[in-house]
Amino acid sequence: NQKIFFFTQFYLKLNSHEIHWILILRRVIAFLVKLPVFMGHLWLPKAHVEAPVVGSIILASILLKLGGYGLIRLSVLLRFNSTLRYIFSIAVTGSSFIGLICLTQIDIKVIIAYSSVAHIGITIGGLIYFTQMGLAGALMLIIAHGLSSSAIFFGGNVLYLRRFSRRVILRKGFLSSTPLISFMWLFTIIRRMATPPLINLIAELICISSILSL
Repeated sequence: NQKIFFFTQFYLKLNSHEIHWILILRRVIAFLVKLPVFMGHLWLPKAHVEAPVVGSIILASILLKLGGYGLIRLSVLLRFNSTLRYIFSIAVTGSSFIGLICLTQIDIKVIIAYSSVAHIGITIGGLIYFTQMGLAGALMLIIAHGLSSSAIFFGGNVLYLRRFSRRVILRKGFLSSTPLISFMWLFTIIRRMATPPLINLIAELICISSILSL
């Protein structure tokens, strides 16, 4: 007979504490790389650069969110300890580093991909602590990030089709001649920056509040 174990049954089947944490840590890292987390996201900019715009939109809005779903499903197996604290520190510190890396990039698709990693660092903090407020904020931020990422990748493709280049330097002066595209691009960037009264800002505030409360 085929045996199907739920996560809680799998947890009770593990008797050795060391084996338990090795298995759980491997599963957490697998979903964190998909989310993505700093130091595990090196595939992301390359994938976005090589992929068409439709592939980038699907990857940013749907596929990358499966990592967050997997962490939520694993929440019944996790207890917050020093290992998860290290992962959380890497995610939050990496968000700051990625922000600096974005300043040195000239490819607009690479900038958008790196900014996704910087945005998701707070989501990882809300998910790892597994409080009710952090989980709600992480879910809101995942949904908001999926919408804003799709819009900004589409906007980047619109700019590419006008100049046939993704270099930021060649965008200089282009938006002044196209006021409608300029307005939509500005609105897209505002959504990405999590400004009020958008859901991005509310989700980030909830995640940060849940982190600071602990």
